[in-house]
Amino acid sequence: GKKAELAFALLDAIAISKEPIAFADLLNLARHTLPDTRDQEARTVLRHLMQDHYLSESGGRFRFQFNIIRDAWRVRRWLG
Repeated sequence: GKKAELAFALLDAIAISKEPIAFADLLNLARHTLPDTRDQEARTVLRHLMQDHYLSESGGRFRFQFNIIRDAWRVRRWLG
């Protein structure tokens, strides 16, 4: 569904970012894939991803909580 597609877009953007990424930049990248994404939808999906321990947030910037999960995500999604 839409939330799964959005989760994939957000995780992909975070996985390829060299540094933790700000919400505004993350939302912009997600909108390249899903143009009708609303701010609140993205915030809700990010909250779920943090609750599931995929992501962590510090100072308004998001990253994978564990590098091993980021690396596995990049391999499985052919992100380099």
